[in-house]
Amino acid sequence: MEQTSKSIEDALSQLESELASRKPQALGIKVSEPDDLPPVAALARLINQYGQDVGNYLETEAQRQKRRSDELMQAYNALQAQTEEMNKELGMARRIQQRLLPLEEELPDRPEIKCAGYYAAMSNVGGDLYDIIRIGRNAYGILIADVSGHGIPAALITALVKISFRTKIHWGVTTDEVCAQVNGEIYPLLNDLDYFVTAFFCIMDLEKGVLQYTNCGHDPALVQRLGAEFPLVLDTRGRFLGAFDVGGYESKTLDLQAGDTLFMYTDGIIESRSLLDEEYGGERLLAFLADCEPLAPDELVKAVFRDMDDFCMGAPARDDRSMFAVQYVQGTEDRHELPAASPVSAGPD
Repeated sequence: MEQTSKSIEDALSQLESELASRKPQALGIKVSEPDDLPPVAALARLINQYGQDVGNYLETEAQRQKRRSDELMQAYNALQAQTEEMNKELGMARRIQQRLLPLEEELPDRPEIKCAGYYAAMSNVGGDLYDIIRIGRNAYGILIADVSGHGIPAALITALVKISFRTKIHWGVTTDEVCAQVNGEIYPLLNDLDYFVTAFFCIMDLEKGVLQYTNCGHDPALVQRLGAEFPLVLDTRGRFLGAFDVGGYESKTLDLQAGDTLFMYTDGIIESRSLLDEEYGGERLLAFLADCEPLAPDELVKAVFRDMDDFCMGAPARDDRSMFAVQYVQGTEDRHELPAASPVSAGPD
């Protein structure tokens, strides 16, 4: 009996030793089963069966995890490919939208006027637009517009607005007529969507020295005039484009003086906020333009941007930002017979 107990004790020690020497990375457990010691053999078989079950489970789980890891890697690679394709398409959309804006070499190159613009989308593409369109020999249609919202839908609408304005402008048409026609064209497309367009459109007649203008729910345009204490504020009655079937637009006129600079902007400029969450605001813009020395349009746009940027202290933009400045240097001597134009309202209030 003593010998049997000793043998069982030795067998159990052997089991313990085999279990202790098992490699951590091994999936299962395998110990010796002594033939001459049935109790120890039964225990060893239980251990081995347990080890086999655990090993099978771990092997299955490892295969499942590997399969899952492979699936996740495939999904990640597919997502990366889609992201790269999307970024490529967004980059192309951005380039196309930038071509909606007049290039520097496309701006009027004549001594009577000078102009310059600034545009920065909040994301890859945005909803701001400015444009200048020649009308006949000596007049220019000048537009700034802002589509509600951001991203690709807004960018598509800016293209629609640009085309619509360009096809409606011709010699003899008034600004309120153009805006009404544009509204009539885009209203059926936008009225059931959550988008609308604000715009300020004017026609600068170099022969008469007159600026005719219409505001479609946009921020008023400003005119820097030499010797004036404050900029002139140009505004009219008129609703957003694309939001109402009848916009109620009107036009007014301003007699231009040599050196007058028309300054147009979108609300992303005056609604810019600082790191302290303070708004730049229209009053600050007016005060800056009042204090600013007469500048050429390109320098004026840069100066306004610097003032806004200094105020914001590097805070990220929350909206698209655009500015367009046109300076009436002098009237043209190249005059010709003017066709009759529709009557317009009196000068600015």
